[in-house]
Amino acid sequence: MKRSTSSLAVLVAAAFCLSHTVVAAEPTEKVHPLQIVQFKAGSYACNSKEALEKASEYAHRNEQADFREMFSNKFCIELPKDAQFKVLRIANIHPAFDVIEVTNAKNTEAVTGMFAEWDY
Repeated sequence: MKRSTSSLAVLVAAAFCLSHTVVAAEPTEKVHPLQIVQFKAGSYACNSKEALEKASEYAHRNEQADFREMFSNKFCIELPKDAQFKVLRIANIHPAFDVIEVTNAKNTEAVTGMFAEWDY
């Protein structure tokens, strides 16, 4: 009986590890919550989905002054190229990208974060 109990514990531990494996994703892959990701150079995140939508609109319309103002007013930040981020949730799904909520990968207790576009 003791042997089967320890075997069961090993199987449960292995299943837990497999279900919580964190893999770094490239910006061309779908992501999921708790996954660790790195953004490509020039990526940015904003403090709300609304701010991200506004910044994205300015960028697509080439309204550089309004786009830069989102950063000077601290609504958005440029993401460091080599930093790792943990996906907290998928906020919106679009045909060409997802809006994801992320936090620094080292922040183990975060429940909210910044919003960014994830191209795939």
